[in-house]
Amino acid sequence: QILSQALETAKLIEDADYKGKAFFEVTESYAKIGQPDKAFQMLRFQAYNYGVYSATNSAYEISEVLREIASSYAEAGQKEKATQAFSQALETVKNMKDGYSKTSALDLIVLYCAEAGDFVQTLKTAKTITAKLIKGGFWKASILSEIAVKYAETGQKDKAAQILSQALETAKTIEDEYDKFNALLGIAESYAKIGEKKMTTQILNQVLETAQANEFGFKALGEIADEYYKVGQEEMVAQILSQEVGMLAMGLRQNSAAYLHPGFSSILSDIAVNYAKIGQQPNEDAIGYLREIVHAVKPMSVTLTWE
Repeated sequence: QILSQALETAKLIEDADYKGKAFFEVTESYAKIGQPDKAFQMLRFQAYNYGVYSATNSAYEISEVLREIASSYAEAGQKEKATQAFSQALETVKNMKDGYSKTSALDLIVLYCAEAGDFVQTLKTAKTITAKLIKGGFWKASILSEIAVKYAETGQKDKAAQILSQALETAKTIEDEYDKFNALLGIAESYAKIGEKKMTTQILNQVLETAQANEFGFKALGEIADEYYKVGQEEMVAQILSQEVGMLAMGLRQNSAAYLHPGFSSILSDIAVNYAKIGQQPNEDAIGYLREIVHAVKPMSVTLTWE
């Protein structure tokens, strides 16, 4: 009844863009509450009355709605209708012009197949997508690693490890250092999720080395530390935290107002949380850096919480 009221309200909107977005939200909601037939009906209504299928900025939204519809059908055991919705979503995405949106949408569609348990279709689609539609090893590696996690969630750990191995080989071919770094970090996270601690640690060691050698790596140190924590490598976490504190202090030496940057307090807060998680105090070097940071931010204060 509430969605019905929302639909009637959407019909009253005069602005075409706002009207389209409102319809999409209501349509997707119908799919989410287990009424995919109604959602399909609404998509056809939108196409006939407002021509949304021809709107270039709506292709991503359409693919998202179709994915929700397909997922709803799959949960209800209506595999044929789920496949139909999935196929339409794929065709919609193929016509998208924006590369990033297309890749994101394709990623979601592939994950739908995995979520629905249709792994044969998942790998078939992923292979087609990565071969014909997605240009770039980063996206290929990312999709494969996410599919692998879905396999592991259904108890198919050996298959998951096999697919992650493919993702890793793909990541190694990436030429751009930043993209390779992010791809490997994502693969390490996936290995951690399926319980492969040894492989997680090996890849994280490589990721950490890259982070330490490049300027872009500093922002990811907290995330790397978190992944080490997940596989029980608490000493590595402590080392990274000490390094983070040192880099923050050096940043303040170069720019005394650096602490005013919104990310500064966020990074410092994450460091504190990670120290608490591993139940350790900062080492002597880190304490020295923290003193330096506190004094730079608030010169009259030299007392640290850890003391």
